[in-house]
Amino acid sequence: MNEKKPHGVLDISFLEKLPGTLRLAESLCINENLSGFNPEAAGAFISSLPDFPAKLSFSCTLFCTGGSTKLRVSKQKFIVRKNDVLLVSVGAMLQNVTIGEGFTAIAVSVTSDSMFASGSHVSTKLLRGYLANPQLLSFEDDLADIILTLLVSIKNIILTANNAFKEDAVEGLLLTLGSIITTKLVSDKGDLEEIEARKTNILMRKFLNEVSLHFMEERRTSWYADRLCVSPKYFAQVIYKESGKYAKDWIRNYVIREAKKMLKSGNYTVQEVSDALHFANQSFFGNYFRKAVGLSPREYIKTCSSTDHGFLQGEPHHQA
Repeated sequence: MNEKKPHGVLDISFLEKLPGTLRLAESLCINENLSGFNPEAAGAFISSLPDFPAKLSFSCTLFCTGGSTKLRVSKQKFIVRKNDVLLVSVGAMLQNVTIGEGFTAIAVSVTSDSMFASGSHVSTKLLRGYLANPQLLSFEDDLADIILTLLVSIKNIILTANNAFKEDAVEGLLLTLGSIITTKLVSDKGDLEEIEARKTNILMRKFLNEVSLHFMEERRTSWYADRLCVSPKYFAQVIYKESGKYAKDWIRNYVIREAKKMLKSGNYTVQEVSDALHFANQSFFGNYFRKAVGLSPREYIKTCSSTDHGFLQGEPHHQA
C-alpha cells in the first residue's frame, strides 16, 4: 500500500522572510527584487521553506522581468521567463523551486478570505474558475509594461504614509491587473463566448452600490430586497450565485470594515462607533463585532495599539 507523502503548509506570513517583501494588513504581501536576487539571501529563504511538498494557503501572481526560474507546482513543471506571469491559487502544492541566474521578478500574494480576493466582476469570477490549476502566461512588451506598472504601484501605495484608503487603492489596481490577465486567459483558451454567458448580474451591482450607501443604517437583507424591488428569496439566490457569498455576509463585511477603521483611528469611543453604525446599543454592537472578528471592540483596539507598526504603517521590512 502506497502512503501519501506528508506535506507542509506555506502560510502568507512566511513570505516576510523573503528579502524585498512588504505586507498590507494580514492578507496581502508583495515582493519585488527588480534589481536582482541576492543569491545567498534567496538560497537561505528556499532552504527555510517547509519540507516539500508545501501546500499554499494563499494565491500568488508572479511576474518575471528578467532571467528565469524553474518551479514544480501541483505536479506541473514551469519555466518562468521574462514577461511571463505564473498564477498559482490557494491549495496548490509547491514541490520545487530553482532560481536561475539573473532572475528578477515582482509578485503579489493574497489570502482567500481577503477583500482583495472577493468581488462580483466578470473578470474576477472568470479568473477564479481558471485558477483551479496553475497557469503560465506570456505577454507582449506593451502589456508586460502595464503589468509591471500596476504591481510597482501597489508596492508604492503600501509604502505611502498617511493614506487612509490604501486597501481601496490596492483593490482597484488588483482588479485592473486581474482584467488584463483574464483577457489573456480567455483569448488563449478561446472562451470569448463565456464572457457573454457569465456577465455580472445587474442586481448584484445594484446591491453592492446600495450597501455602500446604506450599510451604516441598514443591515437587513429584506430591506435591500425591497429596495431593489425583488422577492427576498430571489434576491438571496442571485447574490449567492453571483458572488459565492450570502447577502448578509456582504453587509457585515462593510459594517465591520468601517467599524475597524473607526476603532483603529483612536478618534472614537466604542459607544460612538456603535451609535455611528446605528446599533441599538453598545452591547449589541459588541456581540456583532466579536462574532465577526473574534475579539471585542476594546480587545481589537488593544491589538491595534500593540501591532500598528512596520507593515501596518506601510514601512518597508528589512530582514535582520
